[in-house]
Amino acid sequence: MDEVTQQNAALVEEASAAAQSMASQSGTLRELVSIFRLPDSFTVSASVPERPIVARPVARPKVHMPSRVPVAVDSTAGNSDWQNF
Repeated sequence: MDEVTQQNAALVEEASAAAQSMASQSGTLRELVSIFRLPDSFTVSASVPERPIVARPVARPKVHMPSRVPVAVDSTAGNSDWQNF
């Protein structure tokens, strides 16, 4: 139980360090991107595709399964081991 608690604590420390690193990196990225400015009158319209994209069903290949053939079993095979036991 103590080992699991220690592993959990180590994972929490790693997650905390990763979160702090990401916060620092996002701040740096925000500063770097802040130099790019668009004019207030700039608008972006979403482009609409001419035809909607429709997923087509995929044809599955037919698999031919051979019919089952009964297998003959020799009922005397393997009995000698049980007799010795």
